[in-house]
Amino acid sequence: MTRIILFNILLLGTCGYAILRGGTPERLTGWLLMAAAGLTLFTGWRQAMFQQVEVGLFAIDLALLAGLVVIALKADRFWPLVLAAMQLDNTAAHILKIFDPDLIGITYALMLAMWSYPMQVILAVATMRHQRRLAQFGEDRAWSLALDR
Repeated sequence: MTRIILFNILLLGTCGYAILRGGTPERLTGWLLMAAAGLTLFTGWRQAMFQQVEVGLFAIDLALLAGLVVIALKADRFWPLVLAAMQLDNTAAHILKIFDPDLIGITYALMLAMWSYPMQVILAVATMRHQRRLAQFGEDRAWSLALDR
C-alpha cells in the first residue's frame, strides 16, 4: 500500500509540474499519464489477481501507447520516443501473458509496473529542460517543422 501512495504522490508531482510548467508535449503527456492512472482505478483489478490477462489494464495501456506514439511522432523532442518505447514494453507484457497463460502473476504485475517510475522521472526532467530552453532562448518549439506543411 505504501508504494501505491508513493507512486501517486510522484505521479501528481511530476504530471502536475509538467502540466503547469511544460510545453505542449509535456502537458499532453502529463494529462495522458494522469488519465491512464485514474482509469486504472475503475478496472476493478486487485493485487491478488494478475493470474490472467487484465483486459481493462490492457485497453488503458494500448490507449496510452497510442497517445504517446502520436506525441512522439509530432513533437520536436526526443524524450517522447523513450516514453513510447517504455509503454510499448508495458503493453508487450499483456501480449506475453496472452501467449503464455502460465506466466507467474507477480512477474506479470511487475512487468506492468516497472516502467511507471522511470516514465515519471523522464517527464520531470523533460519539463525542466523545457524551462531551461525557454530561459536560454526565449522560446522552445514544441512541434516538428514538418507539421507546417
